[in-house]
Amino acid sequence: LFSYLGQGKGRELFVGAMHPVQQVVGVEYSQELQEIAIRNMQTYGNPAQKCFDIRPICADATTFSLPEFPTVCFINNPYDVSLMVKTAELLDKSVQSAPRPFFIIYLNAYCPQPIDDMPGWSRIREGFLGRASYVIWQWDAASKDKWPGI
Repeated sequence: LFSYLGQGKGRELFVGAMHPVQQVVGVEYSQELQEIAIRNMQTYGNPAQKCFDIRPICADATTFSLPEFPTVCFINNPYDVSLMVKTAELLDKSVQSAPRPFFIIYLNAYCPQPIDDMPGWSRIREGFLGRASYVIWQWDAASKDKWPGI
């Protein structure tokens, strides 16, 4: 599963659909952007498309329940620190209730600390794409045993 928290007009969904994944889910808070994404999906055609289960969803990413598939979750600087804390907690709760391979890719990573602070998540890569910083974390279910009370 590729999930995009903040799908915008849908471009990210089309990039995800070029990979052989079971499903691509986009979560967008803005009804206006959601409607544009749906219109764009109706005209989208790409011979490189490998995933045909694309689901744009109008919802709040801080409360949305991700499907319980192995997941790569993309976040592109969606909001401030307080909402990033809520999102990090939601993702952590999701993977703890249904352990599975899970990666978070955070582009324009202005507030990575909430994810860094969660036991069980490890930074596996960080750097810059042009001027945009990024961080990638991986959930490590084995590390959960290193933290009492989890």
